[in-house]
Amino acid sequence: MQYLVHWKGYPREEETWEPVSNITNAKDAVRDFHCAHPNAPCPINTRQLKFVPITVDNSVPWDDNKQVFDWTKGKLPGKSSRPQRSEPFSDIVLYIQPEHMTKIANHTKNHDYCKYELPHTVHHLWFFKTTLVDAITFMATTGPAKRPGEVNDSSGIGNNDFNAGLKGCKFRYPIIQLYQFTDLLDRKTLRGKYGLTPPTSHFIPPPWLSRDHTPEKLLTRIY
Repeated sequence: MQYLVHWKGYPREEETWEPVSNITNAKDAVRDFHCAHPNAPCPINTRQLKFVPITVDNSVPWDDNKQVFDWTKGKLPGKSSRPQRSEPFSDIVLYIQPEHMTKIANHTKNHDYCKYELPHTVHHLWFFKTTLVDAITFMATTGPAKRPGEVNDSSGIGNNDFNAGLKGCKFRYPIIQLYQFTDLLDRKTLRGKYGLTPPTSHFIPPPWLSRDHTPEKLLTRIY
C-alpha cells in the first residue's frame, strides 16, 4: 500500500507515492488522512487476524512443471529465496503521476528523476500512469544515470533545480525516445492476459510481457 506524499517545502509537482514503510515518522498525518477519508484503504494489522489451519492432501503429487512463477514477489510458490536471473534485465516499470507523464509526452520534461539508481543495464523505462488511468501507457528509451551537476540541458522542466541539488533526488534519466502503447496495459489486461498482478512499487516486467511490447511491436513512436 502507498500514500501520495506532499513534501514540506516542495511544490505539488514533486509529490511522490511512498510505501507505508517509508512514512513511519508521519503517523499523525496518516491518522488525520484516514479520519478525513474513512472509506480510503488502510494497512491491515496482521495481529488482529485469526488464522485457521487447513488440511493438505499429501496423497496428490505436486507437478513442478505446473508451478506458476510469481513475478510480483520474485519467487515460486513455497520457495523463500529469490531465484537468480540468468541475464541482466533491460526494462523496468516505474509508477508516474499523470501530470508528470503529460510533461514527458509533450517534451517539456526531458528527464525522469529517481531517488535510487537503476542497474546500468536498464535502457527501457515503462511508465505506469497512476490515479484514474491506472495503466502502463508509455515506454521510453533512456541512457546512463546523471547526478546533480551533470545534466547539460536547461530546457527541460526541473533540470536546473536538479543540477542545483534542489530536487530531493540523486539520479536523473534522459528521455531519448518515447513510445506510446497502442493498447493500454491496465491491471485487468495484465492479470487476464499475462497473469501479472502489479506490485505497489517499481517492478521488472516478466520476459513474455517485454517480448510482446518492444519499440518494434504494438507501440507508436511519439518522438
